[in-house]
Amino acid sequence: GKIPSEIPDNAAMEWGRRLEQVVIDKFKDEHPEMFVLSDAGTWGHKERPYQLANPDGLIENQETGEVAVLEIKTARYPDQWQDGVPLYYLTQVQWYMSCLGIDKAYVAVLISGSDYREYEVPADPFQQQADIQLVEKFLELVEKDKAPDWDGSDSTYNSVRLLHPEITD
Repeated sequence: GKIPSEIPDNAAMEWGRRLEQVVIDKFKDEHPEMFVLSDAGTWGHKERPYQLANPDGLIENQETGEVAVLEIKTARYPDQWQDGVPLYYLTQVQWYMSCLGIDKAYVAVLISGSDYREYEVPADPFQQQADIQLVEKFLELVEKDKAPDWDGSDSTYNSVRLLHPEITD
């Protein structure tokens, strides 16, 4: 509550939202065996009220009954995707799968407006548990009103700058 929670919109965020349904439609075209529920809403874990998931879609394979998370991305630079899904997006879909108790996610990405790719991501219980432990440690710091250690990230740097504008670079 010490930093404004609204993130100012930028062109990449706007176009990501505008193109989300286009990428979902392409995913549907590629997978006629799957029912895709877009506008899947926000979900919370039964035992961990802090764990929320807001997937771009939920999928049910009509042939197998398998349910999966669908996450849609747009990207400008293909090199960020050369080794597969970037870590920060993998973390997001692992969190969603853990929250929902689902074993698989698909990440569909449109790169540079014309390069469509899909990635199947299996659940990683080890990573999910590690993320939960990190979040619980962070929440303990929040409850104690204690700042976490600096992790070197741009978002942490920007948060400190918002809290302390008097500090120079």
